[in-house]
Amino acid sequence: MRGETLWLVLLGIAVIVNGLLAGASLDQSIERLPARHRIGVQAYLAYSRASHMANGRFWLIPLGIIGPVLSFAAALWGLTRNLPAEQSVPVFLAAGLAVANILSTLRAGSINWALTPWQPEPQKVADDVPVLTRILQSSNAGKQ
Repeated sequence: MRGETLWLVLLGIAVIVNGLLAGASLDQSIERLPARHRIGVQAYLAYSRASHMANGRFWLIPLGIIGPVLSFAAALWGLTRNLPAEQSVPVFLAAGLAVANILSTLRAGSINWALTPWQPEPQKVADDVPVLTRILQSSNAGKQ
């Protein structure tokens, strides 16, 4: 394949993966976080362990890594192509938004890590409602 074709394939794959990531993120924000407030922290912990920490980790974590990597790759490749501004701005904007995504994912990941069942025994969170509430409200999204 020629360079132009590879560039378009990279952009297409980056758009698809980041679209899936955006959809997963909206699902989290619009559906799951409000439900957490309605069902309570203990029920949400059970749900999170059965979903995010089970099969979800094989879907959400790769999306959260691959999407930004593809955005960075497209931006770096765009730098070497000397693109005009109308073509380069969206690519660089996507790379900038990928940084924001990584930062928010790291924050959410650190919160979810505290809830994982595979924590060492002294750090394991049981069904202690005040502790669960404090952990889940330590994110800005948790303070809705």
